[in-house]
Amino acid sequence: MQRVLSSLSLYPAAFFLAAAYNESLFLLCILASFYFFRHGNWWLAGLCGLFASLTRSAGILLLVPFCYEYMRQRQFNLRRIRFDGLGALLIPMGLGIFAVYCQLHFHDFLAFSHAQSVWGRSLRLPPLGFLSSLKIILSDPPLTFASIHNVVDLSAGCMILALVILSFVGPWRFHQSTMAYALYGAAAFLFVILFPSNNGAPLQSQMRLVMEVFPAFIVLSSLLSSHKSFIAYTLIANSLTIFFLLQFLTGFWMV
Repeated sequence: MQRVLSSLSLYPAAFFLAAAYNESLFLLCILASFYFFRHGNWWLAGLCGLFASLTRSAGILLLVPFCYEYMRQRQFNLRRIRFDGLGALLIPMGLGIFAVYCQLHFHDFLAFSHAQSVWGRSLRLPPLGFLSSLKIILSDPPLTFASIHNVVDLSAGCMILALVILSFVGPWRFHQSTMAYALYGAAAFLFVILFPSNNGAPLQSQMRLVMEVFPAFIVLSSLLSSHKSFIAYTLIANSLTIFFLLQFLTGFWMV
């Protein structure tokens, strides 16, 4: 557990967890929901899921691991479903509450979704954001700010993609008893890459948003099991953190 927390806290974009962004609150709600449904407290898990989807629309993805874990603890026997399974319905209620708020204040139930167009975001096939980012990197001068920004976001996306794949295959994969983590990781990563931007940085904010895919950092901690590999990760991550934080504080690195 300590190695997992270290892997996440050393991640170069982790300083956003202490900034005026909702990533830290969202992660708290997500992890609390996981904790409760892993212990069979379905109503509390659903309540935390409600707060998660109220914080970010991606919180609705908790339905995937919630339902899987509920059925797993009942040996996937439909006859063993009980009233407490309705706790899953609390999860989308958070998003519904926020949609009602948007309707009351902006006369648009989906204002939170339509606002993404301001950033040039739209629903596209998952690989297109990566391909567009790579195309821009290859066509732009290599040392421009835009090019470096795209390299960083693409690298973060590729790293998390690799970790998500490893959560299903290979020696670091999650087993059936913990498969809820892998399922959430895959769903969360897919959600992140489904809405690329068309403003010259297709994977804009990717470095920050992938922190929501916390199961990837569980796999990363397993890869960093040796002392030397963890030290190497620490040195590289700390160096990048200093650079990104300075850029952020001076108004040049906004994600």
